[in-house]
Amino acid sequence: MGADAPRLRVLVADDDDMFAGALLALLERDERIELIGRARNGDEAAEMAHSLQAGLVLMDIQMPNLNGIEAAKQILARRPKTHIFMLTGWDDEDYADAALSAGVVTLIEKGNVLDELPAAIAKLHV
Repeated sequence: MGADAPRLRVLVADDDDMFAGALLALLERDERIELIGRARNGDEAAEMAHSLQAGLVLMDIQMPNLNGIEAAKQILARRPKTHIFMLTGWDDEDYADAALSAGVVTLIEKGNVLDELPAAIAKLHV
């Protein structure tokens, strides 16, 4: 990435403090990333993605108030160019189909974040 290339504005949305903290620490080391915030539920994620102009939302599929799939629908209705990566703790085809139908770019199992997230970010054309 060139020195003057814009960094990707990333919002992390996860209600698990330990996982979110580890994810934020991982992302802080990536020069392509500008961390813009952390949401703790789906409602916060939808509002923050809009107000903070997120380019990428890393969102847990299961969150309080509004699940990740419904939050993704709200985000994309207001900001259709926002990329959403859905993070999940398990492999469930029904959730995967619903997430992809909602406009989610990719699903990443939380146990594979270290291996899959950097490559998924590199594939974005922003």
